[in-house]
Order: sequence, then C-alpha cells, then structure tokens
Amino acid sequence: VSLKLLVALVWCADRELGEALFRPHDDDWALLLEPLWALPWVVSWFAHDVDDDAALRRLWDRLISRPPCFSLYLAAALVARHRDALFATAADADHGAPVH
Repeated sequence: VSLKLLVALVWCADRELGEALFRPHDDDWALLLEPLWALPWVVSWFAHDVDDDAALRRLWDRLISRPPCFSLYLAAALVARHRDALFATAADADHGAPVH
C-alpha cells in the first residue's frame, strides 16, 4: 500500500487541512508530500502510539479483518481528528520548513 495515498485521503477529508499541511506549491514543505512521518503507524499498526494494550488488540483485530489500505484510512482520520493542533503547528512553522 502506497503511503502517498495518505496525502490524498487527508486532502479529501479536509481540503483546508491538506493545503495547510502539505503545501504542494512550497518547495520547503515538499517532504511532507512523501508521508514518511506516517510510516511507523502503517508498519507497526500503531503499536508505538497506543499505550492501552486492550485498545491496541481491538485495533489490530479491526486491521486484520479489513483490506490492507484500511490503516491508511485510519491514519488520515487521525490526522483530521487532530486538525486544531496541526493548524497551530503549521502556523508556528510558517517561518520555515516543518520538522517532523
């Protein structure tokens, strides 16, 4: 499954957020178009980010029973859910390239 789909999913879910985060017109932000920042989520199925073992097992049950691209949809939903914090971070980073 290509991580590049994640950028498109975020854009589809929230165009304003997609423009704020990925800024395809700004070369300093071009790295975010390659969403390597989400690679640990997809590879480890969020194991490094979920502290509750029971919740993690339920999540893995869902991921096992869904198509392989489901983890990308979940990642896009998480990005959209943290919209306000991401907008604040993007506003703080307007003075330079983002650090992820």
